[in-house]
Amino acid sequence: MGTVRSRQLVALALLTASVWLSATPAKAAFCEDSLAHDYAKVLKGLPRNPSPPVDEHLDFAPARVFLGRHGFGPLQVGPGERGFTLSFSPYSDGNSASRRVGWRVTSTLRQVDRRNRLLGPPQTIAKNVKRVPAEDGIDFGFEIPGKPAIYRLEIVFEDGSGKRLARFGESFRVLRPSLDVDFYLSGTTFRRGEAVRAWLVNRGVAYLSFGLAKSIEYWDGDSWGPPPVAFPGGIVPLIGLTIGPGVRTSCWGTTIPADAVPGTYRFATTVDHSNGPRFGRGAELDLGAEFTVTE
Repeated sequence: MGTVRSRQLVALALLTASVWLSATPAKAAFCEDSLAHDYAKVLKGLPRNPSPPVDEHLDFAPARVFLGRHGFGPLQVGPGERGFTLSFSPYSDGNSASRRVGWRVTSTLRQVDRRNRLLGPPQTIAKNVKRVPAEDGIDFGFEIPGKPAIYRLEIVFEDGSGKRLARFGESFRVLRPSLDVDFYLSGTTFRRGEAVRAWLVNRGVAYLSFGLAKSIEYWDGDSWGPPPVAFPGGIVPLIGLTIGPGVRTSCWGTTIPADAVPGTYRFATTVDHSNGPRFGRGAELDLGAEFTVTE
């Protein structure tokens, strides 16, 4: 495979290995999730263009010509790059470009308000594409400042006579980073044998990354330590999960042992928060919530 195509597959593999929960959360079999705050709600009244295909062949293009994207999803935290890339992935390294296409490709970025009214002149990248090269492809990316705003992004393909072949687009909202994280349990007092479930709430504008690891601690009157009776545990899968702004999720739970010692306990876990790339690692947060076990 060509270099560009290989990078696309790597990016797709990273996306598959992690779970990105955006304004429309992706369900994980072991997690329950919902919206705590719908930051993408302002986009729902904007006109919709056909969504760009993700890692799929363009039906009007020669074989193995693909349309990729800089960034994806309805929300962007801080500055970044948005737009499209055209790439060609030959079956072997012998082909340096696709067969002739003869396209006029125009990508346009418009800043709009909530009523789709244009705010300032649009930005445009227009290129005549004879063939799609195999190595670096062709870039239609825009640098997006971190100032809060709403944008509409569009790319149009035309043939040599000016006939439209396809149009794709998306709207997205840029948000200023903020940190507002909560961690709470399904109750404050539990009896032996009852289930405890923990919830992580991302009310702010950041990316939270975490795994399934957790700890149960016991307050002995002086300090936190291991509980007198072990709680159910076992092997924790090495899986990375990520949620975006406004998402509430629960991926952790335990059961109070039948012989648990009554007293005060703490359910704890660790998450990373980042204002950068969705799968980037950032500062670590130690989160915990106390609960009481009764007889």
